[in-house]
Amino acid sequence: MTRETSLVLAIEPDSTRAESLRHMVRERFGVELVLVSSPYAAIVAMNRQVPELILFSSSLSDRNQNKIIAHYRSLTDGVDPQTMIIPLLRDSSEDAKPNSRFSFKWKRQSLGSSSDVFLDTIASYFKHAEEPAVPEPAVEEAAA
Repeated sequence: MTRETSLVLAIEPDSTRAESLRHMVRERFGVELVLVSSPYAAIVAMNRQVPELILFSSSLSDRNQNKIIAHYRSLTDGVDPQTMIIPLLRDSSEDAKPNSRFSFKWKRQSLGSSSDVFLDTIASYFKHAEEPAVPEPAVEEAAA
């Protein structure tokens, strides 16, 4: 079954970060984004439609990530999913703001990754996914 748009599943329990992510991904890529707040909801969403990319909240435990990945594999005959951790994002426009007496630039830089860097990483995934697969060369068995 071929879809017109790609499906991205994001697990983000923080509603503020979730809305920011929803806006960034939909605006930049025009993909279908299924945004859920719990591992259970992610599994239910995957039962409806298998995503091309799974974005994990940075606060999601390894145990819960592994449960989601295992469920994905059970739906895709053992295929490993493409996954990314959602970093603590800050708007790249913050770098252009002048320093003030109460807000030092070094403090703002430590708050998280630039949203542009995160979105560029997602873009490179989609670019790679659209490239045709190159068949591996056949390996000839040596006669014994």
